[in-house]
Amino acid sequence: MPTVQQVSKMFRYVLVALCEPLFPLSSFSFRNCTFPTCKPSYRRVAKFWYLALAVRFPKSIFYTVDTDTFNLAVGAVLGWRLAQNPRVRVSVVCRSNYEAVRRNGITTRTAIWGAGHFQPARVSRSPFELRHVSFDYIVCANKATASSTYGGLSSVVSKKTVLVSAQNGVGVEAPLQRCYPEHTILSGIVYIACNQPSPGVFAQTSSINTHSLALGLYNGRSSTTPKQTTELQQLHDFASLDASFRVSQDVLREKWTKQIWNGAFNPIAALSGLNTHQIMVSPKHVDMIRQIMKETCQVARASGVPFDDHIVEQLLATTRSSAAVYPSMLQDAIAGKPMEIEPLSGKNSFSHT
Repeated sequence: MPTVQQVSKMFRYVLVALCEPLFPLSSFSFRNCTFPTCKPSYRRVAKFWYLALAVRFPKSIFYTVDTDTFNLAVGAVLGWRLAQNPRVRVSVVCRSNYEAVRRNGITTRTAIWGAGHFQPARVSRSPFELRHVSFDYIVCANKATASSTYGGLSSVVSKKTVLVSAQNGVGVEAPLQRCYPEHTILSGIVYIACNQPSPGVFAQTSSINTHSLALGLYNGRSSTTPKQTTELQQLHDFASLDASFRVSQDVLREKWTKQIWNGAFNPIAALSGLNTHQIMVSPKHVDMIRQIMKETCQVARASGVPFDDHIVEQLLATTRSSAAVYPSMLQDAIAGKPMEIEPLSGKNSFSHT
């Protein structure tokens, strides 16, 4: 028979299990609890409660993955990662591959995590179909273009909803902020290259960073107002949902760093039909890449984000040592689909104010 002290400790752990799903970023991690004085059978009972309640009170996340090119593939792979967390319930919007995802779910083949599969909690053709659901986060993984509008999300945006941009380009969050000025908006920098070889099947082929997604507050302020404190908590909440996510120490600088790479390799790849390794063995193409990168550094400096030209050689070295990447504009060009010209290589249409 257990002692009174052992029974008391076991119930304290069960109490934590009851509360932790309601406070997912508690400094006390129930999953890592070792129950040093409890017998294995009591550990199993307590952990059963934890797992059951984690599923009962999940974070509800909605993905706007409404194209069938690069961005959808990234959104699907990140959604699969989030779905591995028992506290997360992922819903998706699909269009051309709606029937495949509705029937068979999302299948992933990744270089980092191996193969996987998940069935989204809800699969819809439009946000309006999910208007009855209260979402904690909405992740925008759609193409960002100068004509992007987000008014259609109003049916699924509640007062508590946090909007996450997992899109290419600097300042692409501005349309979201104009539509939802009172909501927390997170800037995301995606570091995985993905594609969709067949409807509902998504491949992650390479990565240029140890993390898949870096996150920060869009237009983050240095004040410590209650609103800012809440926004920082929401940022850390989302970043904690997968071990491959992290909080960026300077999200705007990190966005520009990726833009220096994107603004050069995407258009050159689309125009030449070459992947990054094929580009890097051509001196003519490398010279063009280097010049475009230097010009982007000048734009970043003029925008208040200082860079020196050393970043250019660092990015070229990283590209040489990484697996071959088929940039998103190349994928779109091959598929005959619209390209993200404005955010990746056009004028700076999306101001970061």
